[in-house]
Amino acid sequence: MFLQGGAAESIFCNGAHDILAGTVFPFGRAVRCDGGYRVSQRGNYASGCWHATWHLAVCNIYEDGDSAPRIGPSGTPDLMFVHLPSTQVKILDTWDVSGLCATDSHDTVIEDVFVPEAFTWKFSLEARRGRRL
Repeated sequence: MFLQGGAAESIFCNGAHDILAGTVFPFGRAVRCDGGYRVSQRGNYASGCWHATWHLAVCNIYEDGDSAPRIGPSGTPDLMFVHLPSTQVKILDTWDVSGLCATDSHDTVIEDVFVPEAFTWKFSLEARRGRRL
């Protein structure tokens, strides 16, 4: 399932300066709660994060109180993509390089932020099986 209930419009239809940045390493933690998920993550290499209006994070899904991620039908952890306003993300000034300095690929931190279910979507290996690229 993909973004629901006007979430895509909220993210991408606010003007010419809508920018999405984030990290795709599944280091985040999304815990199911009423109406959505509580999300925490320390992400690496979020290119363009200083200029972004929205942030993308990939999280393992946890049930409340569980210490291990939920396992899906494929035998791998269930993954969820979450979108949240960049104002809810802390940027750590970690990009100290001599080359590629303009990418501003800093680390980011999300600390127990509520993300409504409409702004989430599950990644599914099963949906990709059998399809040709």
